[in-house]
Amino acid sequence: MVKSWMVVLLGCLLCVGVTALAAEEKEKKEKKEKKEEKKPVALPDTVSKAVNDCCKDAKVEECKEVKDGDKVCYEVKCKDKSNEGCKMLVAADGKVIEESKHKVPTASLPAAVLEAAKKWAPTAKMGEMATVETKKDSGTVYEVKSDLFGKIFEAKIGADGKVLKADKLPGTKAEKKEKKEEKKG
Repeated sequence: MVKSWMVVLLGCLLCVGVTALAAEEKEKKEKKEKKEEKKPVALPDTVSKAVNDCCKDAKVEECKEVKDGDKVCYEVKCKDKSNEGCKMLVAADGKVIEESKHKVPTASLPAAVLEAAKKWAPTAKMGEMATVETKKDSGTVYEVKSDLFGKIFEAKIGADGKVLKADKLPGTKAEKKEKKEEKKG
């Protein structure tokens, strides 16, 4: 009888030990998960404004403070309404240092870029969306697409309005006729 009570007592102690060990493991796991949760970095107003200007109505998914040389910068990841992602590196003063290529409405392009696009393809129908990308070494470049005679043409335009690279556009029938007449004359 004493042996059976000892077996029961050892069984109970074993159950208590296993339960305590499981509770301890659960507590460790919860602490680890809390540590892994990233506390959001409060963005300065200048940085928030720069992010909003570049990616209208985008939701900031993640941000962290980083150093770029001796400057304090913010690395921001956001998604727009169409669920397209954008990564940005923005200085504390609000200057966009880098941004990944993403789509923007053509209507929101800077005036200099719109003017250059209209000069490049005055008779073409400009697309509703353009892309923008900022690189540390080459600045901001806008890629504009235009439809002319059912064919899509592209131009890359700097933020200052300078056409950096563009597809050659076909001339209109009137222009072709004028060129033929010039050659004859």
